[in-house]
Amino acid sequence: MYYKKSQKAARIGVLIVIFELILIAAIVAVLVLTFSEERANAIMQSEIPAMLMKLGTPFTIVSREQRAQPDVPMGKPVPPEPEKTPEKEENPLVYTPPERAETPPEPVKIGYSDEGITLMNRTDWEIDIGKYLDMPLPFDTENLTVLIIHTHATEAFTMTESDTYEPSEPYRTIDETHSVIRVGDELERILSERGVRVIHDKGLYDYPNYNNSYTRALESIKAHLADDDTIKVVIDLHRDALEGENGRVYKTVADIGETPSAQIEIISGTNYSGLNHPNWEGNLSFAMKLQAEMVASYPTLARPLQISQYRYNQHLTPGSLIVEVGCSGNTLSEAVTAVGYFADCMASVLGK
Repeated sequence: MYYKKSQKAARIGVLIVIFELILIAAIVAVLVLTFSEERANAIMQSEIPAMLMKLGTPFTIVSREQRAQPDVPMGKPVPPEPEKTPEKEENPLVYTPPERAETPPEPVKIGYSDEGITLMNRTDWEIDIGKYLDMPLPFDTENLTVLIIHTHATEAFTMTESDTYEPSEPYRTIDETHSVIRVGDELERILSERGVRVIHDKGLYDYPNYNNSYTRALESIKAHLADDDTIKVVIDLHRDALEGENGRVYKTVADIGETPSAQIEIISGTNYSGLNHPNWEGNLSFAMKLQAEMVASYPTLARPLQISQYRYNQHLTPGSLIVEVGCSGNTLSEAVTAVGYFADCMASVLGK
């Protein structure tokens, strides 16, 4: 009999606790609907805990942040969420190089010859300057067409009062009268006057998207070669960029005559990277002859001839080179003057 009374009392106690919990839940609902958020929180953290303590019910106060993060154990402090960096909108005009693992720096060897040629050799190969100077030109100069193309046609120069343009980016413009295309016009003009047949491709392969410029230029070069089998020389005309760690922009200077002039850098690619490039030694021979002619005719015009690990679309013909005319710190006038001297040397090498 006593046992039955105890069971009955226990059931009544449980029912009372359940009723009180339901009552508390109802009170909380009313608070949320009728009080401000701050007042409801205060009651939740003071009065209701007191009621629970009277009932002897174990409890833990959980903040809103903890309720929003179910993975955080209850009753433990919640670490602040790290600030999210807003995602940058992709600008198709700005080249963003892909992330890649760090690679060892390119080897650089400086070479000289009795002819005054200086090399910047970015491979670890030994380059015999005399050997390449002695090699004959790898193409026939009698029936020859030169293709001038600009993989980065929007490259432009430092503006002056007499040379202003609408930039598409810093030191870039789609206005071909103020970009490196204008420099190509001058090269075309002088070579044509010397009897060299020239095709000048003025396509914008770096606009509106800089990425894959070389791939788009490659397709265009292939199309030109398919249309005209006399194209043996392809000059990819660029302007360089020299910038210090503090963001300062530099220029190159050739001390020739009274008209300010930029300098010229030739870049000759190789198969060092593993890509197929059967013409690289012929291209290098052509580059050496151009370099030697510049050194002899205009001693301060040429920067060191760069021998690259990469091929830069130069595998399609035996006379393909990159020619960098000045830098972003130079003016258009200085670049046009420099390419005029280069054109004179190139015409001489071609026997014109």
